[in-house]
Amino acid sequence: MSDHFSLQRSLEDARSYATELLTEYGLNSPPINPTVIADRLGIIIRESDGDDRYEGCLLRFGGKAAICLNRQINSIARKNFTIAHEIGHFLIPGHSRETRCLKDGFEYSRQKEEMQANAFASELLMPKGLVLPLVQSRDISLNVIKEISDTFATSLTASAIRYAQLSNYYCFVSVSLNNEIQYSVPSDDLRDSTQYKYEQLSHLSKDSLAYSYFETEPSSVKTSSIREEVLTSAWFPNLDSGRVICFEECMGLRRGEVLSLVWVQDKPSYGDDDDEYSDDE
Repeated sequence: MSDHFSLQRSLEDARSYATELLTEYGLNSPPINPTVIADRLGIIIRESDGDDRYEGCLLRFGGKAAICLNRQINSIARKNFTIAHEIGHFLIPGHSRETRCLKDGFEYSRQKEEMQANAFASELLMPKGLVLPLVQSRDISLNVIKEISDTFATSLTASAIRYAQLSNYYCFVSVSLNNEIQYSVPSDDLRDSTQYKYEQLSHLSKDSLAYSYFETEPSSVKTSSIREEVLTSAWFPNLDSGRVICFEECMGLRRGEVLSLVWVQDKPSYGDDDDEYSDDE
């Protein structure tokens, strides 16, 4: 079994624990309140003024457990995800008895236990059965990600990752800061495609919309998004731009970050109808 397949299997197992918990507690409508779930599991939740590098931690003592949240977290959405994440550590077999989750890269860590806890939290707060109909009934857009965030009380970044995981477009979401790409998450179709050759980039191309966003004043357009066709090479340097169209939509996030939604499709043959995405919104 390849390392990739083994990891994906472990993430699916983590999601299944969340699904079983939702079923057991009869939780089938958004938003899902992880505080209620923690209480039913007998987990104590406390806020503290501890090390500000951490979002939260899980502590076990005797037969009990406690989740400690960083009091400086002001966002309800981030508190929800942190609690759900720590519940994941509590329930997933083999996880450390005590965990501390760093703020930086919290929602997209590359450590196996953290990835499993994130997968658990994502499924718990944004169950596939509830999110998938929303994702597949809409044209691709950041507006769908905003709708997920509003409906499920989750952060834009967590909602964007979930969108990418469930999208049937050849797309990915990317978060960048100061022209450096913090992380990108592709849809399964894009990740597994041999045609579109997705690869994780480390820096923004000057031809990307996100790059131009940093060159303007992102603080003045925090709640709005911009959407354009961009050069394919901006995000897919190994693709033949003569036969592929690339689109990007981006918006500002907290701490000066920029969220990009990028997708590709084949150029229509001569005489085909106009691109179905060109008149969106």
